Amino acid sequence: MKRPLVAIGLEIYALQLAFLQLGNGVRTDEAKYLLDIPYPHPPLARSIMGLTDGWMHHELFWRIVCATLLVQSVWFVMHIARRLSPWSRGSLLVAWLLSAAVVFQGGTVMMAPLTAVFGLVFVWLLLKERAPDPASAGLIALVWLASLFTAYQGILFAPLVWAVLHRSNQRLSVRLFLWTVPVVLLALYTLSNPLAAASMFIHAGKDALQLPVDRLTDTAFIAGIGGSIVLSIVGTIGLLWKPRAGLIISLLLVTAYVLLSRFEYYAILFTPLFIAGAFIVVSRFPVSKYLLLIGVPVATVVLCFLYPPVVEPSPVPSVLQELNERAVGEGIILIRGQFGHEWQHASWSPIRRYHSTLLEDAKAVICLEPCDEVAAQPKWAPLAEMPLSVWIRSAL
Repeated sequence: MKRPLVAIGLEIYALQLAFLQLGNGVRTDEAKYLLDIPYPHPPLARSIMGLTDGWMHHELFWRIVCATLLVQSVWFVMHIARRLSPWSRGSLLVAWLLSAAVVFQGGTVMMAPLTAVFGLVFVWLLLKERAPDPASAGLIALVWLASLFTAYQGILFAPLVWAVLHRSNQRLSVRLFLWTVPVVLLALYTLSNPLAAASMFIHAGKDALQLPVDRLTDTAFIAGIGGSIVLSIVGTIGLLWKPRAGLIISLLLVTAYVLLSRFEYYAILFTPLFIAGAFIVVSRFPVSKYLLLIGVPVATVVLCFLYPPVVEPSPVPSVLQELNERAVGEGIILIRGQFGHEWQHASWSPIRRYHSTLLEDAKAVICLEPCDEVAAQPKWAPLAEMPLSVWIRSAL
């Protein structure tokens, strides 16, 4: 009876994380996955999400699903630590559930948290007491394939996967085949989808002009978020104290990737690796459990105060809802200025980038930058009391 009650409690926590993010509105990257837009990631997760595009509350549904997967994956941590004392085991559970990365990203519809779940599965397979039997190597390869076709960042855990396959005691030729084939399939998919490759190069060049010291500082900050600083330090010490090639190389790959392309939502990619290191420390030095039990929640509260996970809601839903209620007729909506896919996700009408030749087919123009050409035409009228400059046809 105890485990079902724990699972229910965890699900309540997951729901809280999902509703926390619901107030922020749909971000650009989230909209790409919810709409199954074919970049920047492979199709597995986003194509499944795209199947529910017509559902009334599909955003909330996927926020709950993503939060549930991240929170309920703590059972893998529990299984890894099941031989430890209850308080030592509890310290690792707290470290996962209350790390800043999980709190900040638990209810987001992003690929990084899903990749972190895959990473935790591989950590579990590597650290659990009983090694995988040779017959399970094929199943491990399927999980490896699923992780790669969920997000490109799954490749960062390639050394960890190899270590898991090595632990299965399968023949070397079989291990090489099972490890390599998913990577080759991902490469073939990438070659067939130039948008994905172009997006990766754009992301890689985002911080090209940043000074090396700034890159190092930003990377340290993101790694700190990944473990609420305390878990980050304890986990790193553990990984270095009893080094395992798969864990260490994966940590170096994640660090190098974040150095190359700084996005705060990559913080959660560190968390499974820090959990592995923290398990090593707590196993050898049980007194360290108090540092995790107290330090991680306190650090997360401080980080939430300094960098609140709830931001000012996007004006996109209110603007488009007002346009829908005004019943301005059929036609496209033009947007002048830089905009993201969240507009497409929230709109009932096709969204196009503004060009004067498209005005005849438009029912509304949203101006993220000055629209002098539209304002000069008498058949276009501004909507009053809007958070953005919005123009609709005065007579259709």
